[in-house]
Amino acid sequence: MCTMKPQIHWSHLSMMFRCGEQYRRRYVENEICPPGVALLVGSATHKGVEVNMRRKLESGEAADAAAVADAARDHVVGRWETEGVDLDEEERSRGEGVVRGEAVQTAVDLSLLHYREIAPKIEPTHVERPWVVELKNFHRDLAGRIDLQERGRIRDTKTCKRTPPPTAADDSDQLTMYALAGSVLDGAIPELRLDALVKLKVSKAITFSTQRSAQDLAVLLRRIERFSEALDRGVFLPADQSNWCCDPRYCGYARTCPYHRGRVQA
Repeated sequence: MCTMKPQIHWSHLSMMFRCGEQYRRRYVENEICPPGVALLVGSATHKGVEVNMRRKLESGEAADAAAVADAARDHVVGRWETEGVDLDEEERSRGEGVVRGEAVQTAVDLSLLHYREIAPKIEPTHVERPWVVELKNFHRDLAGRIDLQERGRIRDTKTCKRTPPPTAADDSDQLTMYALAGSVLDGAIPELRLDALVKLKVSKAITFSTQRSAQDLAVLLRRIERFSEALDRGVFLPADQSNWCCDPRYCGYARTCPYHRGRVQA
C-alpha cells in the first residue's frame, strides 16, 4: 500500500528561511494569523492574472478587462470577509473601510496593468500547474503550483511598492524552485521570467529574465535537506530582531514574539 509522504511547499521553505519561530507558530502550533493588506493585494492580483491567462489558454483570446477587474476585487472582498485582515497601527488610524477600498483599487489596478502590458506577450501552456517532486532518501516530497508557464519558460508575478533591484530574478529562490520543478516535469531547466507590478503614482510593469544551472538546483536541494533535518530535530531559530520580517506590519506573530526586546515578558 502506497502512503503519501508529507509535502514541502515554497511557503514552508520561505518562512523557515526567514524565521524559524514564525514557521513553528504557523505550521507546528497551527497558529494562523490573518493576512496583511500587502499579501491580500498580491493574492488578488494573482487571481486577476489567472482569470485572464486561463481564458487565453482555453480559447486563444484574452478575457474581458471587466472580468479580470471583477476577479481581483471579489478576491479582496471575499478573503477580507472570511479571514479578516491584520491592519497595522497606521492602517487602523485611517479606518478599515478606507484601507479596504484602497486594497481593492490597488489589486484591480495592478491586475489591469498586467492585462495591458504583460499578458499580450504571453502564450500560456499551463496555468496554476500542480507538481510534485519526489525527494529520494527523504520522507518528504516537494510540491506546489507553477503560476504560469509558456513553452520552455516559467513566469512568476510579484506585486511591490518600490522598483525591485536588477538582480531580483537572479536572487529569487522561488524561481529556482520553479526551475527544479520544470526540469523534472519537462526534462529540461526552463527559462525564467519575473514580472514585477510596481504600485507607484504611475504604476509600472517590469520583466526580469534569468536562468538557472544544474549547480543552482543542487544548492537549493542542499538547503532543502537542512530544512528537513531541522524539522526532524525540532530546531526553529528565530530571525534577528533587526530583520524586516520582524516588523509587525509584515508578521502577525511579531507583537507577541518572545525573542524580541519589549514585545512580551520573558
